[in-house]
Amino acid sequence: MTPEQASNLLKDDYFLAELDKIHQTQIDAICTSAEHDVDVRENAYRMIKALALIRNHFQSIVDTAEMKKRKWKVL
Repeated sequence: MTPEQASNLLKDDYFLAELDKIHQTQIDAICTSAEHDVDVRENAYRMIKALALIRNHFQSIVDTAEMKKRKWKVL
């Protein structure tokens, strides 16, 4: 994936809204789970962490490209 593609995804309102919907669904699963539904809460927590990993991955691609651009300006 190119930095431009990653940047476009991070600026895409539809994509971000869908990620937010998935995130909220997992939060709701945690909040509405029964006391004994530990597996439900753990799975929801893992999903939330995975979503953060996905967002951070795309942001890292963009940030790395930006740092490379700035590096060449300094030298």
